[in-house]
Parts: sequence; structure tokens; C-alpha cells
Amino acid sequence: FGVIPEFLPQDVDCITIIESLARLLRKHPGLKNILPITTAKVPIVKFYHVRTGLEGDISLYNTLALHNTHLLASYAAIDRRVKILCYVMKVFAKIYDGKKKPEVLVDGWNVYFFDDLTTLPSRWPQHGKNTETVGELWLGLLRFYTEDFDFREHVVCIRQHGRLTTFNKQWTSKYIVIEDPFDLNHNLGAGLSRKMTNFIMKAFINGRTVFGTPVKTFPPVYPSQMEYFFDPEVLTEGEVAPNDRCCRICGKIGHFMKDCPMRKKSRHRKDSDRRPEHLRDRKDTGEDSRDQVRHKGEHWRKRDALEMRCCFLCGSTAHIKKDCQLYRSPAGS
Repeated sequence: FGVIPEFLPQDVDCITIIESLARLLRKHPGLKNILPITTAKVPIVKFYHVRTGLEGDISLYNTLALHNTHLLASYAAIDRRVKILCYVMKVFAKIYDGKKKPEVLVDGWNVYFFDDLTTLPSRWPQHGKNTETVGELWLGLLRFYTEDFDFREHVVCIRQHGRLTTFNKQWTSKYIVIEDPFDLNHNLGAGLSRKMTNFIMKAFINGRTVFGTPVKTFPPVYPSQMEYFFDPEVLTEGEVAPNDRCCRICGKIGHFMKDCPMRKKSRHRKDSDRRPEHLRDRKDTGEDSRDQVRHKGEHWRKRDALEMRCCFLCGSTAHIKKDCQLYRSPAGS
């Protein structure tokens, strides 16, 4: 969906809108697994469409994503193999002519790319000359990133043919570094941990072996060729993806434990059970208004520590240390 920037209010509360949208989507019978992720750089709400089996997400005023989609659509229109390779990579992941480049500025970044597909053959001499099959391209991709590419020194980059180094970018990450094609200061791999990096590289190396080894007869234990090539017991040696960057309550990526919706629901339910019946509605209204203030001022992040305050000497929640009788009493009494 596109939004015209001049019609978007400057003080719009994206988090509140995303949370409200999630509540509406939960009422839709054709959708399930509704998950608002409000702590990400661009807040989104994820969902699963039951009839088509497709996963999707909706964000608010994410204008760079529109240009990313246009870029990928142009790649697919140039060569149909690109679309197939993108799908293969998706499945795999789930277990200049000397002239000044024109400028199309969005959020301060130049999102221009040559999208005139009619005149592209006259501007790109290599257009249509690559005749490799999808299988050869896929194996070449795995071979490149497991044998040629040095992740310690180079950046995964699609906007230039030559190698781009982490020194050029002045990025100090020790793991996989991926440059956003438009927001050049954004490292798409910044959220990867050491464990996840090792997990991904193991899958790439094992995938290089599986796809690069000729097979005369597929083992009968595999119902299909796809299950043979994408066997998690082989690609990741039976290990599941590390969850060191996931929420420890629900296991989802995109927020930490203290911001988990499941935790908030559980805490709200316990508080409601403890409060007298005639105070519940009034208390709930007050909490909602305070939560909105906390979201805007960002002071709400310290809420957990304040709510769990107690005396460190006797453990009582009725007072703090300086008011405790044990603290006031002389030593040894």
C-alpha cells in the first residue's frame, strides 16, 4: 500500500495504529497468527492467510519498502529465473555509464534505479547473454558464498559489481554484513548473533555439498526430490535455529521478553483477579491512559522495575529497605 507523504500527519502514533490494526485483523475469519511487532525499526503486523497459505505483513508509511518491491519486480521482469531463485532462497532460509546518476530522494536516500525495461537491452550490453539454468545459478550462488566470498572483509551488496569492504563502510560487525540497497547506512545483518551466523553458514556449506553432489538414484526414504535437497537433518545437521535473539516467552523475533504481548496479557489478568470488583473498570481505564503516555515519552521501559519494587532485607512488597525494621534496628539486636 502506498501513502502520499504530505497527507500523513507528522505526529502520527505508528505503534498505536499497528496495535489497533492487529485487533481488527484478529476478527477476520480468513486470517490467523496475527502478531504485531511494535519494537522494530518499522513497526509491522504479521499475519497468515489461510486460503492461500501465504504469510504477509503490513507496515505504516514504509516508503523504502515500496521501492524495494519495485526493484525486485523489475529484476523478475528482466529474467524469469530471478523469481525462481528468490523462491528457492526463501525455502532455503526457512529451515554505471559514467554519467551522474539521477536522484529520486525518499527519506533522504536516493532510491533511483534504471527501470525502463523497454530500452534496457540497448543500455546493458550483457542483457540476455547468461544462459545458465536455474540449477546452475543456484549452485553458483552457494559456491560463491561458501568458497569465494569473505564475510569478514566484504559486504553483501547488489548495487555495484565490484567488491564492497567493511572498511569502506566503516562497519565493525564480525558477522554477516548486508547493505540495504537504498538506505546505505542500514546493515540488514545487524541483528544476527554469532550463533545465528554459524547456523546460517553451516546450512550454506552443507547445501553446497548436497546440491553439488550428483545423484543417480534418490534414496527411497524421501517421498520427493525436494525433501531430499531440503532435508533439515542434513542442511543444519538436525539443529534448530538459535533463539538467542528471540523472546523467551513466545519464541517470536521482533521484541524482547519485557515487551511480549503474552506477558502483558498474563500480568493484566493477574492484576484484574487481585483487584476488588468495583475498582477494576476504573483501574483499567487509568492503566490504558498511562500506557499511552509511556509509549510517547519512552519512560514506560522502566515500568517493570518499578512495579516489582520490594524490600531487599525481608522481601516484603509493603515497604522498601530504608523503611524496614531490620534496617532501622541496631546490629545484633
